[in-house]
Amino acid sequence: MSMYRFGLSGRRLLMAALLLTAMSSPALGQADTSSCGRAISAVRGGSPRAADLDLIADACSRDATAVHAEAVRVARDAAAERPLRLAALRVVILGIRPEASISSRWLSTARLGDPFPSRGHRDGAPALAATSAHREAVQLTLAEIARSDADAEVRRASLVLRQALVYADPTLAAVEPNSVRLVAGCADRVRLETMSDISVPYVVRVEGTAFDRTIWMKPPRNGEPSRIELALPAGIVTVTVADRAAARLDARPGPCP
Repeated sequence: MSMYRFGLSGRRLLMAALLLTAMSSPALGQADTSSCGRAISAVRGGSPRAADLDLIADACSRDATAVHAEAVRVARDAAAERPLRLAALRVVILGIRPEASISSRWLSTARLGDPFPSRGHRDGAPALAATSAHREAVQLTLAEIARSDADAEVRRASLVLRQALVYADPTLAAVEPNSVRLVAGCADRVRLETMSDISVPYVVRVEGTAFDRTIWMKPPRNGEPSRIELALPAGIVTVTVADRAAARLDARPGPCP
């Protein structure tokens, strides 16, 4: 597939993503509004310089909303070539975790559960004020790609990024419908099972009691659910993930026969 196939937006996104971690110039943190505006105009015009791209990635994130939204679109485009989609995924994460330093090498070698590398704080590098809609778009993009994309490498990268994102910000956790189950045992025993493809914080509560526990469970292996046995006081049991209902158990059999 030729670069012409991607169009101007695809070209500028690819070049921007490939240079996201090249942020060594001391002048970047001193950028003013006019220089950020000139840099963004150059990128949108399709003929950016390396300095312009560094400036956008490192010091003009607040003004780069359109670039991050474009990254979401390209990451989801199954017709785009793999290098472009992987580059777009790096920009997608930068849109809501600007402190992350995700090189193409890290993305190709990271394992599920590895945290984001961090480039730390840089003066003059404001974070993108991501809207709830953009955060939701990022969540859905990573989940859908990781679950069903035809490209195995893009699927793997999305899963690694999704897990690292939840570790960095548990409020972004989400699970698929019906992927979490509570199974009543006898007496006080209740089994929590999950088929979620990543580890997320499950908050288990028993209504009418003080029981409130957060449990991080490993993803399933070999197609079998991840399980944990709990001893719970009598009452209705609920499980939430990031304040969203995931499972509920109303009836419990009581004493063992």
